[in-house]
Amino acid sequence: MSEKAEKQNKSQKPKARRIVKICAVVLAFSIISLLTVNSLLCMFLDGYYPTFGKYRLFSVVTNSMEPTIPEGSIIVCTVPNRKNDIKENDIITFEIKRNGEKTLYTHRVIEIHVSASGAVSYTTKGDNAPTDGVRPKFGDVVGVYTGDKCGFFGYILGFLQS
Repeated sequence: MSEKAEKQNKSQKPKARRIVKICAVVLAFSIISLLTVNSLLCMFLDGYYPTFGKYRLFSVVTNSMEPTIPEGSIIVCTVPNRKNDIKENDIITFEIKRNGEKTLYTHRVIEIHVSASGAVSYTTKGDNAPTDGVRPKFGDVVGVYTGDKCGFFGYILGFLQS
C-alpha cells in the first residue's frame, strides 16, 4: 500500500468514530427527551399514559398476573380502537375511578358482556388473584397486552407515574 493511501486510511478512522459517537449522543438525547416528555405528560395530564407510536407502556406493580406477568414488569400494550379488538382471554389494562382516585388494573378478560343497547363490559381476573368485583367498560380500557414485557423496569416507570 502506498504512503498516501495509508495516510488517507488513518484519517478516515477517526472521522468514522466521530460520526458514530455523534449518532450515539443524538440517539441517547432523543430517547431521554422522549421519556422525559412522556413522564411530564403523565404527571400533568389526567388520563395520559406513556405512548410511543401505537404502543403504551404500563408497569405491573402487584403479583396478580404472575406467573404470566411478573411483579415489577413493564408491559407493552396497544390502544384498542374497536370493541371487537378485545376478546376473551386477552389481558387488558383498564382504569377504575373510585372516590376521585384512579387505579389501573392489568387482568385477563374471562367474560365479555354486551347489553341490549350494545354497551360492552368485561369480567376480568388476575391469573394469581380472585375476580375483581368490578366490571370495566370498553371506555375504561387503556391498553391490550401484546405479549411483550421488560423485566423489573416496571418499578421505575411506576415510580415516575406516581
